[in-house]
Amino acid sequence: MSFRTNSQSNQSVAARAGAGIALLPHFVGKMDDKLVVCELEPEPPPRELWLIIRRQNRDSLHIRAVAEHIAFVFANEPVFFEKKR
Repeated sequence: MSFRTNSQSNQSVAARAGAGIALLPHFVGKMDDKLVVCELEPEPPPRELWLIIRRQNRDSLHIRAVAEHIAFVFANEPVFFEKKR
């Protein structure tokens, strides 16, 4: 049996349910105490994370405020992105 998804939240749910290992960003795994870090050797390469906004919404003050806050957190809150031991 196998399970395949490109959704990190679905990968997290499947791993929590015992379906196997999920390759998740640390900030996703840190939100769930039932997930543990599996040390991989060699460590997988980092992946880019994109924040995408539709063209027709990019001038919305609400959307810009949320996007700027998300960018701020990623740039200034490294504790969310450190490895969980």
